[in-house]
Amino acid sequence: MSLEEFLAWDDRCDRLYELIEGMPLPIDDPTADHEDVADTICDLLKAHCLAQNLPYVPKRSKLVAIGSQESKVTARRADIVVFNKAT
Repeated sequence: MSLEEFLAWDDRCDRLYELIEGMPLPIDDPTADHEDVADTICDLLKAHCLAQNLPYVPKRSKLVAIGSQESKVTARRADIVVFNKAT
């Protein structure tokens, strides 16, 4: 499955998936402790970027394409991704 196919795909469930070498695989829901830690880190990153006037925006739980092997794409749902602000 390509990244474009994966992004358009709907299995009609409320599960989250990652694309691993072209195959959609369900991911487990994180624990509350895991979510709390990730939220705290993201909040600290946001505060740091604002305080230092850095052109970055931290976001939670975004899908990120991280590579491909022989046209088999992998896209993971990252806990935190730091984006460059659009200018």
